[in-house]
Amino acid sequence: KGDLTRVLREREETLRKELDASRAERERGASVLNATQEEYEKILREHGVLSEKAQRLDEDVAHLTAAAKRESERARSMAAEVVGLEDRIRELTQQLERAQTPRDASEEEQERIAAAIAVEREKATSELKRLREQGEDLAHRMRKAEREAENLSAARAEIERRAEAAESLVRERLKAPAPAAESAAAPAALGSLSESLGRSASDLVSSLDRLDQFMKRLPELASTTDDEAEAASDVLAQKVQAMEIVGRRLEAHLARLEANPSDAAMLPPPGAVDPALHELKSLSEMQAREMAALREQLAALAKASANAAKDSSKEKSKGAAPPPPAAQAQSSATGIYAAAAVIVLLLGAVVAGGFVAYSRLASRIDEGQALARKYLEQASTPRSETAAAMAPLPLPRLTNPPAGSTVRGERLDLKGEAGSADAVFLYVGNALYTVTGVRGGKFTFEDVPLEAGKNLVALRAVTDSGRTSDRWETTLLRTASIGAEPPRRAVRDFMRGPTDRKEIALTFDGDDPKGALAVLDILKRNNIRTTIFLTGQFIDLS
Repeated sequence: KGDLTRVLREREETLRKELDASRAERERGASVLNATQEEYEKILREHGVLSEKAQRLDEDVAHLTAAAKRESERARSMAAEVVGLEDRIRELTQQLERAQTPRDASEEEQERIAAAIAVEREKATSELKRLREQGEDLAHRMRKAEREAENLSAARAEIERRAEAAESLVRERLKAPAPAAESAAAPAALGSLSESLGRSASDLVSSLDRLDQFMKRLPELASTTDDEAEAASDVLAQKVQAMEIVGRRLEAHLARLEANPSDAAMLPPPGAVDPALHELKSLSEMQAREMAALREQLAALAKASANAAKDSSKEKSKGAAPPPPAAQAQSSATGIYAAAAVIVLLLGAVVAGGFVAYSRLASRIDEGQALARKYLEQASTPRSETAAAMAPLPLPRLTNPPAGSTVRGERLDLKGEAGSADAVFLYVGNALYTVTGVRGGKFTFEDVPLEAGKNLVALRAVTDSGRTSDRWETTLLRTASIGAEPPRRAVRDFMRGPTDRKEIALTFDGDDPKGALAVLDILKRNNIRTTIFLTGQFIDLS
């Protein structure tokens, strides 16, 4: 009985220890499960916040895409007008050259022209202001989108890290032995938690798949954007250059009329000025639409991303089950970093290129408006004040060929000096031929046609401020070019032999004939045919 009691007590003590250990293990498992559950709930909350940010970012991209689409439609409607702009400018230039106005042009006509230019200038100014505001707004929204994309990438990376840590805890817990029958429900709860984490990782992987689909289309979209932007910039530069020529001619015509009222033949009629005003307006609208075309290319990237996301979601709904959570988490973290880096670089490049083109367009518009503003100020100034403010410039002159020279050839390059002038007009035979700019006080007119005989050539210099010089004239005599052969001699030149044959002539002077025999021996040894003329004492000795 004593032994049995001792054994029972030992058995009871052992069972009590095992029960205490089981309770401690169960409490430890419950604490681990609670901590894991709290971590998972925290991850879910952060995932919800991240999803809301991503949704807002998608809405911003959709708004940008819609705005770019509207601007694209406006750009396409402008394409037909741009095609005929160059021919219209050429026609306008010809009208200005052929224009003839009565000698007593009224100031009311000038005021009407000035008022029309003022209206067009105000329209161009408002259009430029609106264009700049749109560009600044677009830049602000793009910078905001970049920051959201960076924050999104960082948040996703953090979620991936915490998901991996939670999954490691779950795997470790599942591998541990069960302490007692009371804790049998813990593995099932941990398994459910692991499955939920796997679904979250699967969602992140599907997002990366959509990014991969978009990245495959980036090279094609980027090349198309660069080519179209370069082509639009080249066309715009040509049109702006043509409009600058028209504006400078209008400016020079007005300056000449103000300084010399008697020379009213150079003032263009109203029919020739109105097209110029229309072209200034068309230039401003064209530049605004070119900027819209650049924004359209930028929005095309966002649109392609949205389409790729839709296609990827359809394919994922029909595909197989996602891979294990660990592999998904690893591929998600790697893909997110790569995709985020490429997207940030691409957005930065597109925004930088767009603003370079925008700055160039804005400078072009400023130049055109400066010309129109200068023309308006000159037209609105009373003639008496203008004449008093403008002192005559020094006379321009020709340096090559000099004044009064005799020249040859049907066409000739005229070079000269014009001091501080900005442009010089060339008249051939009392008719305006062309105008050119002055660089460093010098100017050149290339391929000027001249008629046979006397040609009256006149020059007049002007400045950007409206100052003009008196008319400088000279006469160039063009002679006919007559082709003739060089003169020929009546007899052969005995001072040198013919140059078309291999012959040589030698003379020997002196009374001693001893050297003659040696010369004859040398000629014989070399088989040289020789003709010898003997004169003087050689004949006597022979």
